[in-house]
Amino acid sequence: MSVRKNNLNTAISSNLSSMSNAEKCGDYEIYLENDWWVVKNTRKNKIIGKFISKDAALDKVAVFLQDEEGRVETESVC
Repeated sequence: MSVRKNNLNTAISSNLSSMSNAEKCGDYEIYLENDWWVVKNTRKNKIIGKFISKDAALDKVAVFLQDEEGRVETESVC
């Protein structure tokens, strides 16, 4: 499972690195607010969670995208 998460996180990080304030991947947006990394579903306009680290927020997005799309570890998430 950790190999799959690492592959997904790498794909997400590379796609998010070129964006400025709010970083988006699929229907999810990650942004820093008051020292918390916020994950928001932009389609539903709902905050999914707040995390201490960006890595934890990326892990959550990776899990959501994998569950929604039924992706395997070698597929890109964005």
